[in-house]
This record gives sequence, C-alpha cells and structure tokens, in this order.
Amino acid sequence: MIKLKINEILKSQGVRSPHMYLMEKFDMGYTKAYKICNNTVDKLSMRDLASLCVMFGCTPNELMYWEDTSKVTLPLSHPMKTNMYPPLAEYGFEKLLGVYSIKERDEILKNLLDLKKQKEDL
Repeated sequence: MIKLKINEILKSQGVRSPHMYLMEKFDMGYTKAYKICNNTVDKLSMRDLASLCVMFGCTPNELMYWEDTSKVTLPLSHPMKTNMYPPLAEYGFEKLLGVYSIKERDEILKNLLDLKKQKEDL
C-alpha cells in the first residue's frame, strides 16, 4: 500500500501541528488535512499532490513510500521499494547505525553535518 510521509516531513521541519499547517497553507478542511497527515486518506488529487511537491521542493516519490500488506508483498527489487523510502523512523535510525563501529558512526555524523552546512550556505 502506498503511504504518505507528510506528517514526518513537516515535523522534521519543526511544524508542531502538521494537519493545522496544511489547513492554513493549502486551505484544506480539517478532515482532509488530518487524513493526509495520519495516512488514512484513500485518494489524493493531482492538484493537492502537485501543491505538496511545490511546497516541499520535491517529487511525488519523495512524499510516498510502499508498505507491504497481508494481501500484497512486493519483492525488494520492485521500483516502489527501491525508489520510495519510508520515513527515517521506520528504519529505527539508532538500530540502523548500530551495525557500524564508533569510528564509522562518527564519519557518518560528520558527513551529515557537512551536508547540512552546505545546505545552509546555499
């Protein structure tokens, strides 16, 4: 099933109430904004999808990810699994980093901080 990462994206940008933000920014009704943020929306208009992509400066793939269900499980090589990544929280970031040595983790952190600084300097 295709899921949205809107809630996670907005929270990572410091938005405390993502559904309220969508209501204000896009003039969305409460129910629609709530459903989008909580992944209970069953359809999303092309206009809304385009607006979200413009706002976040991204492509639709960056707003969505695939989650296997009991009815549909995609192989790891499927494009919806290789091109659409779940939110970082889904990975268990600490657990993901746990396979690396302390030295390797420090290098990863350094690289992330360098990328952040480059982004801020733009």
